[in-house]
Amino acid sequence: MMGTQTPWGWTQDATHIAPGVTFYETASHGGFHVTPDAMKAMPPALRALPVFCGEPGWYEEDCDAVIVVLAFPVHFDPRQVLNAIEQTAAGGSRNDTAIQAFLRSPDGILPCAIAARYQQEFGHLYQGFPGGTRGREWEVTAHRISDDARVYLRFPGVPIDLPRLFSIEEAIAAGGRVVS
Repeated sequence: MMGTQTPWGWTQDATHIAPGVTFYETASHGGFHVTPDAMKAMPPALRALPVFCGEPGWYEEDCDAVIVVLAFPVHFDPRQVLNAIEQTAAGGSRNDTAIQAFLRSPDGILPCAIAARYQQEFGHLYQGFPGGTRGREWEVTAHRISDDARVYLRFPGVPIDLPRLFSIEEAIAAGGRVVS
């Protein structure tokens, strides 16, 4: 799959997501390619949406990725499904209204159920994003899964050993302290 021509240039890496669904990375950009056979499996409301690059089957990573995630939700991490729904709810894309209508339709039940279960199961936990250093400390911005509330943590200049999802108690046990 390496060396495939995409709307964004030649690929440098490819990740197989599902039969007929591949994520391609190029030197400067990337996105999903959905084959014609895989497109037949997409819900009609999502399959009919225009794509940013103008080439059917190619879904740009910033503008159109939510379409692919919501069309094939069982092949993505539940957090990605939740992120896709949240991104659509936040607005800013030409397809948001149509995607929101899809999510309210019978075809939208599965991605909504996956996101709801994820929130129910992990909503009390946080996901951390390194923010850089402050003096000799590492600063981490932690986002709570349920409502995206943010907490800022600082860790002494040692490797931070946290799971992908963690509680504030786990962050403190790993040497962190809450700064706001």
